[in-house]
Amino acid sequence: MVLVSDRTGGVPLSRDLGDGLVLRAGRLDDGAELIDFNGAMHADEGLPASMLEAWTRDLFESPHPTFRPEGDVTVVEDTATGRIVSALFLIPQVWSYAGVPVKVGQPELIATHPDYRRRGLVRAQFDVIHDWGRAAGQLWQFISGIPWYYRQFGYSYALDLPPRPVLWLSAKAPPPEPAFTVRPATPADIGILAAIEAEAASGTALGPRRGTDGFALELARRRGSLVAAEVLVIEPATPGAAPIGYVAHQRPVDGLVSVYAFELRRGTNWLAPTAAVLAHLHDWLRADPEGSGRGVRFSLPAGHPGLRSAATRLGRQPPETYGLYVRVPDVVAVLRAVVPVLEARLATSPAIGWTGELHIDLYTGGVLIRFDEGRITSIEHWSPPDDDRGSPADARLAVAEFLHLLLGNRRIDDLQRATADCLLESDVGGLLLDVLFPLMPLSTWECC
Repeated sequence: MVLVSDRTGGVPLSRDLGDGLVLRAGRLDDGAELIDFNGAMHADEGLPASMLEAWTRDLFESPHPTFRPEGDVTVVEDTATGRIVSALFLIPQVWSYAGVPVKVGQPELIATHPDYRRRGLVRAQFDVIHDWGRAAGQLWQFISGIPWYYRQFGYSYALDLPPRPVLWLSAKAPPPEPAFTVRPATPADIGILAAIEAEAASGTALGPRRGTDGFALELARRRGSLVAAEVLVIEPATPGAAPIGYVAHQRPVDGLVSVYAFELRRGTNWLAPTAAVLAHLHDWLRADPEGSGRGVRFSLPAGHPGLRSAATRLGRQPPETYGLYVRVPDVVAVLRAVVPVLEARLATSPAIGWTGELHIDLYTGGVLIRFDEGRITSIEHWSPPDDDRGSPADARLAVAEFLHLLLGNRRIDDLQRATADCLLESDVGGLLLDVLFPLMPLSTWECC
Protein backbone atom coordinates (compact mmCIF):
# COMPACT_ATOMS: atom_id res chain seq x y z
CA MET A 1 0.00 0.00 0.00
CA VAL A 2 1.33 3.44 -0.97
CA LEU A 3 0.40 6.66 0.77
CA VAL A 4 -0.19 9.81 -1.27
CA SER A 5 0.29 12.84 0.96
CA ASP A 6 -2.36 15.55 0.83
CA ARG A 7 -0.53 18.85 0.16
CA THR A 8 -2.72 20.58 2.76
CA GLY A 9 -1.59 18.24 5.53
CA GLY A 10 -4.85 16.29 5.74
CA VAL A 11 -5.34 12.55 5.98
CA PRO A 12 -2.98 10.75 3.56
CA LEU A 13 -4.58 9.18 0.51
CA SER A 14 -3.81 5.54 -0.27
CA ARG A 15 -3.62 4.34 -3.86
CA ASP A 16 -2.75 0.77 -4.80
CA LEU A 17 -3.61 0.43 -8.50
CA GLY A 18 -2.84 -3.28 -8.85
CA ASP A 19 -0.50 -5.06 -11.28
CA GLY A 20 2.47 -3.71 -9.36
CA LEU A 21 1.48 -0.08 -10.01
CA VAL A 22 1.29 2.43 -7.18
CA LEU A 23 0.15 6.04 -7.21
CA ARG A 24 2.04 8.45 -4.99
CA ALA A 25 2.78 12.13 -4.60
CA GLY A 26 5.74 13.53 -6.47
CA ARG A 27 9.04 14.12 -4.70
CA LEU A 28 11.92 16.48 -5.33
CA ASP A 29 14.11 13.56 -6.29
CA ASP A 30 11.67 12.70 -9.12
CA GLY A 31 12.79 15.83 -10.96
CA ALA A 32 15.43 14.33 -13.23
CA GLU A 33 13.20 11.43 -14.27
CA LEU A 34 10.16 13.64 -14.89
CA ILE A 35 12.23 16.06 -16.97
CA ASP A 36 13.14 13.21 -19.32
CA PHE A 37 9.64 11.66 -19.11
CA ASN A 38 7.82 14.87 -20.09
CA GLY A 39 10.23 15.54 -22.93
CA ALA A 40 9.71 12.06 -24.34
CA MET A 41 5.93 11.88 -23.81
CA HIS A 42 4.86 15.35 -25.00
CA ALA A 43 7.25 16.18 -27.84
CA ASP A 44 5.97 16.11 -31.41
CA GLU A 45 6.93 17.45 -34.82
CA GLY A 46 6.22 21.09 -33.92
CA LEU A 47 7.20 20.88 -30.25
CA PRO A 48 10.77 19.87 -29.44
CA ALA A 49 11.45 17.85 -26.30
CA SER A 50 13.85 20.53 -25.09
CA MET A 51 10.96 22.99 -24.51
CA LEU A 52 9.08 20.49 -22.33
CA GLU A 53 12.25 19.56 -20.47
CA ALA A 54 13.07 23.20 -19.75
CA TRP A 55 9.53 23.86 -18.47
CA THR A 56 9.67 20.83 -16.15
CA ARG A 57 13.14 21.78 -14.96
CA ASP A 58 11.87 25.27 -14.09
CA LEU A 59 8.99 23.79 -12.08
CA PHE A 60 11.40 21.64 -10.06
CA GLU A 61 14.36 23.98 -9.74
CA SER A 62 13.14 27.62 -9.91
CA PRO A 63 11.16 29.42 -7.18
CA HIS A 64 7.47 29.40 -8.08
CA PRO A 65 4.85 31.52 -6.28
CA THR A 66 2.26 28.72 -6.00
CA PHE A 67 3.59 25.37 -7.28
CA ARG A 68 5.44 22.86 -5.07
CA PRO A 69 6.91 19.65 -6.59
CA GLU A 70 6.28 17.75 -3.34
CA GLY A 71 2.57 18.58 -3.19
CA ASP A 72 1.33 19.36 -6.68
CA VAL A 73 2.50 16.33 -8.69
CA THR A 74 1.14 12.80 -8.84
CA VAL A 75 3.04 9.91 -10.37
CA VAL A 76 2.32 6.24 -11.02
CA GLU A 77 5.32 4.00 -10.44
CA ASP A 78 5.87 0.46 -11.68
CA THR A 79 7.33 -1.28 -8.64
CA ALA A 80 8.89 -3.97 -10.82
CA THR A 81 11.17 -1.46 -12.54
CA GLY A 82 11.03 1.52 -10.16
CA ARG A 83 10.19 3.74 -13.14
CA ILE A 84 7.54 6.44 -13.41
CA VAL A 85 5.00 5.40 -16.06
CA SER A 86 2.39 8.16 -15.68
CA ALA A 87 2.35 11.67 -14.22
CA LEU A 88 0.11 14.70 -13.70
CA PHE A 89 1.01 18.20 -12.50
CA LEU A 90 -1.51 20.51 -10.79
CA ILE A 91 -0.37 24.14 -10.96
CA PRO A 92 -2.24 26.33 -8.42
CA GLN A 93 -3.01 29.86 -9.56
CA VAL A 94 -4.80 32.99 -8.41
CA TRP A 95 -7.14 34.41 -11.03
CA SER A 96 -8.99 37.69 -11.13
CA TYR A 97 -12.76 37.49 -11.59
CA ALA A 98 -13.54 41.11 -12.51
CA GLY A 99 -11.15 42.20 -9.74
CA VAL A 100 -11.99 39.55 -7.13
CA PRO A 101 -9.11 37.10 -6.53
CA VAL A 102 -10.09 33.43 -6.72
CA LYS A 103 -8.02 30.28 -6.30
CA VAL A 104 -8.00 27.90 -9.27
CA GLY A 105 -5.85 25.02 -10.53
CA GLN A 106 -4.40 24.05 -13.89
CA PRO A 107 -3.73 20.36 -14.57
CA GLU A 108 -0.75 20.13 -16.92
CA LEU A 109 1.95 17.84 -18.30
CA ILE A 110 -0.41 14.86 -18.19
CA ALA A 111 1.02 11.72 -19.79
CA THR A 112 1.16 7.94 -19.58
CA HIS A 113 3.78 5.73 -21.20
CA PRO A 114 2.24 3.93 -24.22
CA ASP A 115 2.77 0.50 -22.63
CA TYR A 116 0.56 1.45 -19.65
CA ARG A 117 -2.35 3.26 -21.31
CA ARG A 118 -6.04 2.35 -21.00
CA ARG A 119 -5.63 1.22 -17.40
CA GLY A 120 -7.33 4.22 -15.75
CA LEU A 121 -4.06 5.76 -14.51
CA VAL A 122 -4.97 9.31 -15.56
CA ARG A 123 -8.43 9.01 -14.01
CA ALA A 124 -6.92 7.88 -10.71
CA GLN A 125 -4.60 10.87 -10.68
CA PHE A 126 -7.40 13.31 -11.55
CA ASP A 127 -9.32 11.98 -8.54
CA VAL A 128 -6.36 12.87 -6.32
CA ILE A 129 -5.69 16.34 -7.71
CA HIS A 130 -9.39 17.19 -7.55
CA ASP A 131 -9.30 16.31 -3.83
CA TRP A 132 -6.19 18.47 -3.46
CA GLY A 133 -7.93 21.33 -5.25
CA ARG A 134 -10.94 21.10 -2.97
CA ALA A 135 -8.77 21.07 0.15
CA ALA A 136 -6.79 24.07 -1.14
CA GLY A 137 -9.96 26.10 -1.78
CA GLN A 138 -9.72 26.06 -5.58
CA LEU A 139 -13.05 27.11 -7.08
CA TRP A 140 -12.34 25.50 -10.43
CA GLN A 141 -9.73 23.69 -12.48
CA PHE A 142 -9.16 24.40 -16.17
CA ILE A 143 -7.24 22.77 -18.98
CA SER A 144 -6.63 23.21 -22.69
CA GLY A 145 -5.79 20.43 -25.08
CA ILE A 146 -7.42 17.36 -26.53
CA PRO A 147 -11.01 18.01 -27.72
CA TRP A 148 -13.65 16.19 -25.63
CA TYR A 149 -11.12 14.04 -23.73
CA TYR A 150 -11.32 15.88 -20.39
CA ARG A 151 -15.11 15.80 -20.30
CA GLN A 152 -14.84 12.24 -18.91
CA PHE A 153 -13.16 13.71 -15.80
CA GLY A 154 -15.88 16.30 -15.11
CA TYR A 155 -14.71 19.15 -17.35
CA SER A 156 -16.94 21.12 -19.73
CA TYR A 157 -15.97 23.33 -22.64
CA ALA A 158 -16.58 26.76 -21.12
CA LEU A 159 -14.09 29.37 -22.39
CA ASP A 160 -13.38 30.30 -25.98
CA LEU A 161 -9.91 31.56 -26.80
CA PRO A 162 -10.19 34.85 -28.71
CA PRO A 163 -9.35 35.40 -32.40
CA ARG A 164 -5.65 36.04 -32.98
CA PRO A 165 -5.01 38.75 -35.60
CA VAL A 166 -1.50 38.89 -37.09
CA LEU A 167 0.94 41.65 -37.97
CA TRP A 168 2.58 40.02 -40.97
CA LEU A 169 6.29 40.56 -41.45
CA SER A 170 7.00 42.70 -44.51
CA ALA A 171 9.82 44.59 -46.13
CA LYS A 172 8.14 47.82 -45.08
CA ALA A 173 8.36 48.08 -41.30
CA PRO A 174 5.77 50.03 -39.29
CA PRO A 175 6.98 53.60 -38.75
CA PRO A 176 8.79 54.18 -35.45
CA GLU A 177 6.95 56.01 -32.68
CA PRO A 178 9.39 58.58 -31.23
CA ALA A 179 7.30 59.32 -28.14
CA PHE A 180 7.84 55.86 -26.59
CA THR A 181 10.54 53.22 -26.28
CA VAL A 182 10.21 49.48 -25.72
CA ARG A 183 12.92 47.52 -23.89
CA PRO A 184 13.38 44.15 -22.13
CA ALA A 185 12.23 44.11 -18.50
CA THR A 186 14.79 43.59 -15.72
CA PRO A 187 14.38 42.49 -12.09
CA ALA A 188 14.35 46.17 -11.14
CA ASP A 189 11.04 46.52 -13.01
CA ILE A 190 9.17 43.78 -11.11
CA GLY A 191 7.37 46.13 -8.73
CA ILE A 192 6.16 48.47 -11.44
CA LEU A 193 5.08 45.56 -13.65
CA ALA A 194 2.90 44.27 -10.81
CA ALA A 195 1.48 47.76 -10.21
CA ILE A 196 0.54 48.16 -13.87
CA GLU A 197 -1.04 44.69 -13.87
CA ALA A 198 -3.17 45.68 -10.87
CA GLU A 199 -4.55 48.67 -12.78
CA ALA A 200 -5.49 46.45 -15.76
CA ALA A 201 -6.40 49.28 -18.12
CA SER A 202 -7.03 46.86 -21.01
CA GLY A 203 -10.35 45.79 -19.52
CA THR A 204 -9.30 42.13 -19.20
CA ALA A 205 -11.68 40.73 -16.57
CA LEU A 206 -10.83 37.03 -16.23
CA GLY A 207 -7.44 35.38 -15.96
CA PRO A 208 -4.29 34.87 -13.87
CA ARG A 209 -2.85 37.54 -11.59
CA ARG A 210 0.93 37.43 -11.22
CA GLY A 211 1.87 40.09 -8.69
CA THR A 212 5.52 40.60 -7.79
CA ASP A 213 6.26 36.90 -7.26
CA GLY A 214 4.71 35.96 -10.59
CA PHE A 215 6.67 38.55 -12.54
CA ALA A 216 9.85 37.46 -10.77
CA LEU A 217 9.09 33.93 -12.03
CA GLU A 218 8.55 35.15 -15.60
CA LEU A 219 11.90 36.94 -15.67
CA ALA A 220 13.68 33.92 -14.18
CA ARG A 221 12.33 31.23 -16.55
CA ARG A 222 14.73 29.41 -18.86
CA ARG A 223 14.50 30.93 -22.33
CA GLY A 224 14.01 27.50 -23.88
CA SER A 225 10.94 26.65 -21.77
CA LEU A 226 7.64 26.09 -23.54
CA VAL A 227 5.95 28.74 -21.36
CA ALA A 228 8.83 31.24 -21.17
CA ALA A 229 7.89 34.80 -22.14
CA GLU A 230 9.87 37.84 -23.18
CA VAL A 231 8.57 40.67 -20.98
CA LEU A 232 9.01 44.19 -22.38
CA VAL A 233 8.61 47.54 -20.68
CA ILE A 234 6.97 50.48 -22.48
CA GLU A 235 8.11 53.91 -21.32
CA PRO A 236 8.11 57.50 -22.59
CA ALA A 237 11.20 58.57 -24.50
CA THR A 238 11.64 61.43 -22.01
CA PRO A 239 14.68 60.66 -19.77
CA GLY A 240 13.66 59.60 -16.27
CA ALA A 241 9.98 59.10 -17.13
CA ALA A 242 8.24 56.20 -15.40
CA PRO A 243 7.14 53.14 -17.43
CA ILE A 244 3.54 53.22 -18.60
CA GLY A 245 3.01 49.61 -19.67
CA TYR A 246 4.31 46.18 -20.56
CA VAL A 247 4.08 43.51 -23.26
CA ALA A 248 4.72 39.77 -22.95
CA HIS A 249 5.35 37.46 -25.91
CA GLN A 250 6.81 34.04 -26.55
CA ARG A 251 9.56 32.96 -28.92
CA PRO A 252 8.60 32.21 -32.55
CA VAL A 253 6.66 29.00 -33.17
CA ASP A 254 6.01 28.13 -36.82
CA GLY A 255 7.35 31.57 -37.67
CA LEU A 256 4.80 33.42 -35.52
CA VAL A 257 5.48 35.27 -32.27
CA SER A 258 2.47 35.20 -29.93
CA VAL A 259 1.77 38.27 -27.78
CA TYR A 260 -0.12 37.18 -24.66
CA ALA A 261 -0.29 40.37 -22.63
CA PHE A 262 -0.36 44.11 -23.34
CA GLU A 263 -1.22 46.46 -20.48
CA LEU A 264 -1.00 50.22 -19.94
CA ARG A 265 -1.56 52.44 -16.94
CA ARG A 266 -5.06 53.83 -16.59
CA GLY A 267 -5.63 57.14 -18.32
CA THR A 268 -3.03 56.47 -21.04
CA ASN A 269 -3.88 56.96 -24.72
CA TRP A 270 -3.32 53.61 -26.48
CA LEU A 271 -2.52 54.83 -30.01
CA ALA A 272 1.14 55.90 -29.69
CA PRO A 273 2.20 53.07 -27.30
CA THR A 274 0.57 50.52 -29.62
CA ALA A 275 2.45 51.96 -32.60
CA ALA A 276 5.70 51.70 -30.62
CA VAL A 277 5.00 48.06 -29.74
CA LEU A 278 4.21 47.13 -33.36
CA ALA A 279 7.41 48.75 -34.63
CA HIS A 280 9.53 47.10 -31.93
CA LEU A 281 8.13 43.60 -32.48
CA HIS A 282 8.43 43.89 -36.27
CA ASP A 283 12.09 44.94 -35.99
CA TRP A 284 12.82 42.31 -33.33
CA LEU A 285 11.40 39.53 -35.47
CA ARG A 286 13.29 40.63 -38.57
CA ALA A 287 16.52 40.60 -36.55
CA ASP A 288 15.86 37.15 -35.05
CA PRO A 289 18.99 35.05 -35.68
CA GLU A 290 16.83 32.04 -36.57
CA GLY A 291 15.53 34.04 -39.51
CA SER A 292 12.25 32.15 -39.77
CA GLY A 293 9.83 34.81 -38.62
CA ARG A 294 6.61 35.42 -40.56
CA GLY A 295 4.60 37.63 -38.25
CA VAL A 296 3.40 38.65 -34.80
CA ARG A 297 0.19 37.01 -33.57
CA PHE A 298 -1.82 38.91 -30.95
CA SER A 299 -3.44 36.42 -28.54
CA LEU A 300 -5.27 39.14 -26.65
CA PRO A 301 -8.86 39.34 -25.38
CA ALA A 302 -11.52 40.27 -27.90
CA GLY A 303 -12.00 44.04 -27.97
CA HIS A 304 -8.58 44.72 -26.42
CA PRO A 305 -7.73 48.44 -26.90
CA GLY A 306 -4.35 47.56 -28.40
CA LEU A 307 -6.10 45.59 -31.15
CA ARG A 308 -8.57 48.40 -31.73
CA SER A 309 -5.66 50.85 -31.99
CA ALA A 310 -4.02 48.78 -34.76
CA ALA A 311 -7.14 47.65 -36.62
CA THR A 312 -5.92 48.61 -40.10
CA ARG A 313 -2.57 46.84 -39.78
CA LEU A 314 -3.56 43.42 -38.46
CA GLY A 315 -4.59 40.56 -40.71
CA ARG A 316 -7.06 37.87 -39.72
CA GLN A 317 -6.45 34.16 -39.40
CA PRO A 318 -9.08 31.48 -40.05
CA PRO A 319 -11.51 30.93 -37.13
CA GLU A 320 -10.36 28.47 -34.48
CA THR A 321 -12.29 26.09 -32.24
CA TYR A 322 -9.68 25.74 -29.50
CA GLY A 323 -10.56 26.74 -25.95
CA LEU A 324 -10.45 25.82 -22.27
CA TYR A 325 -12.28 23.01 -20.50
CA VAL A 326 -13.31 23.92 -16.96
CA ARG A 327 -14.40 21.86 -13.96
CA VAL A 328 -16.45 23.75 -11.36
CA PRO A 329 -17.42 21.36 -8.55
CA ASP A 330 -19.73 23.87 -6.83
CA VAL A 331 -21.21 26.84 -8.71
CA VAL A 332 -22.70 28.19 -5.47
CA ALA A 333 -19.20 28.52 -4.00
CA VAL A 334 -18.07 30.53 -7.02
CA LEU A 335 -21.12 32.79 -6.86
CA ARG A 336 -20.57 33.44 -3.15
CA ALA A 337 -16.93 34.34 -3.81
CA VAL A 338 -17.83 37.00 -6.39
CA VAL A 339 -20.80 38.65 -4.63
CA PRO A 340 -19.14 42.13 -4.78
CA VAL A 341 -18.90 41.83 -8.57
CA LEU A 342 -22.53 40.74 -8.92
CA GLU A 343 -23.77 43.57 -6.68
CA ALA A 344 -21.72 46.15 -8.59
CA ARG A 345 -23.21 44.96 -11.88
CA LEU A 346 -26.72 45.16 -10.45
CA ALA A 347 -26.11 48.70 -9.17
CA THR A 348 -25.45 50.03 -12.68
CA SER A 349 -28.27 48.16 -14.41
CA PRO A 350 -32.02 48.50 -15.01
CA ALA A 351 -32.45 46.20 -11.97
CA ILE A 352 -30.81 48.69 -9.57
CA GLY A 353 -32.09 48.31 -6.01
CA TRP A 354 -34.05 45.14 -6.78
CA THR A 355 -35.58 43.04 -4.00
CA GLY A 356 -36.66 39.47 -4.59
CA GLU A 357 -35.48 35.96 -5.39
CA LEU A 358 -33.83 34.48 -8.48
CA HIS A 359 -34.40 30.75 -8.96
CA ILE A 360 -32.12 28.99 -11.48
CA ASP A 361 -32.95 25.39 -12.37
CA LEU A 362 -29.78 23.55 -13.46
CA TYR A 363 -31.73 20.31 -14.08
CA THR A 364 -29.52 18.28 -11.73
CA GLY A 365 -29.99 20.84 -8.97
CA GLY A 366 -30.46 24.54 -8.70
CA VAL A 367 -29.40 27.90 -7.27
CA LEU A 368 -31.41 30.40 -5.25
CA ILE A 369 -30.13 33.98 -4.94
CA ARG A 370 -31.94 36.37 -2.59
CA PHE A 371 -31.71 40.17 -3.04
CA ASP A 372 -32.68 42.99 -0.71
CA GLU A 373 -32.60 46.50 -2.20
CA GLY A 374 -29.79 45.59 -4.56
CA ARG A 375 -27.73 43.64 -2.03
CA ILE A 376 -27.31 39.87 -2.14
CA THR A 377 -28.35 38.42 1.21
CA SER A 378 -27.84 34.71 0.43
CA ILE A 379 -26.87 32.27 -2.30
CA GLU A 380 -27.99 28.69 -1.70
CA HIS A 381 -28.34 25.32 -3.34
CA TRP A 382 -31.96 24.90 -4.36
CA SER A 383 -34.00 21.85 -5.36
CA PRO A 384 -36.54 22.69 -8.06
CA PRO A 385 -40.02 21.36 -7.24
CA ASP A 386 -41.13 18.12 -8.89
CA ASP A 387 -44.58 19.58 -9.63
CA ASP A 388 -46.25 22.98 -9.87
CA ARG A 389 -46.15 23.53 -6.11
CA GLY A 390 -43.39 25.67 -4.62
CA SER A 391 -41.34 28.43 -6.19
CA PRO A 392 -41.05 28.10 -9.98
CA ALA A 393 -37.78 28.59 -11.77
CA ASP A 394 -36.98 31.93 -13.39
CA ALA A 395 -34.59 30.21 -15.79
CA ARG A 396 -33.64 26.65 -16.73
CA LEU A 397 -30.34 25.57 -18.25
CA ALA A 398 -27.83 22.74 -17.87
CA VAL A 399 -24.83 23.21 -15.59
CA ALA A 400 -22.43 23.05 -18.54
CA GLU A 401 -24.31 25.93 -20.19
CA PHE A 402 -24.43 27.90 -16.95
CA LEU A 403 -20.62 27.80 -16.83
CA HIS A 404 -20.56 29.82 -20.05
CA LEU A 405 -22.59 32.48 -18.21
CA LEU A 406 -20.67 32.28 -14.95
CA LEU A 407 -17.29 32.71 -16.67
CA GLY A 408 -18.43 35.44 -19.04
CA ASN A 409 -18.01 33.34 -22.19
CA ARG A 410 -21.60 33.61 -23.48
CA ARG A 411 -24.56 35.84 -22.76
CA ILE A 412 -27.97 34.43 -21.98
CA ASP A 413 -29.39 35.29 -25.41
CA ASP A 414 -26.44 33.44 -27.04
CA LEU A 415 -27.28 30.33 -25.03
CA GLN A 416 -30.97 30.56 -25.86
CA ARG A 417 -30.16 30.53 -29.57
CA ALA A 418 -27.67 27.67 -29.19
CA THR A 419 -29.60 25.13 -27.13
CA ALA A 420 -33.20 24.10 -26.60
CA ASP A 421 -32.42 23.33 -22.95
CA CYS A 422 -31.96 27.02 -22.08
CA LEU A 423 -35.34 28.47 -21.11
CA LEU A 424 -36.24 31.84 -19.60
CA GLU A 425 -39.41 31.50 -17.54
CA SER A 426 -39.79 35.07 -16.23
CA ASP A 427 -38.80 38.65 -16.93
CA VAL A 428 -36.79 38.52 -13.71
CA GLY A 429 -34.74 35.63 -15.06
CA GLY A 430 -34.23 37.27 -18.43
CA LEU A 431 -33.02 40.58 -17.02
CA LEU A 432 -30.96 39.36 -14.06
CA LEU A 433 -29.05 36.69 -15.98
CA ASP A 434 -28.20 39.32 -18.58
CA VAL A 435 -27.15 41.87 -15.93
CA LEU A 436 -25.24 39.57 -13.57
CA PHE A 437 -23.28 37.70 -16.24
CA PRO A 438 -21.92 39.93 -19.02
CA LEU A 439 -19.10 38.89 -21.32
CA MET A 440 -15.67 39.00 -19.64
CA PRO A 441 -12.51 39.44 -21.75
CA LEU A 442 -10.23 36.46 -21.04
CA SER A 443 -6.47 36.65 -20.62
CA THR A 444 -4.63 33.85 -22.44
CA TRP A 445 -1.26 34.37 -20.69
CA GLU A 446 -1.00 31.25 -18.56
CA CYS A 447 0.75 31.50 -15.20
CA CYS A 448 2.31 28.04 -15.14
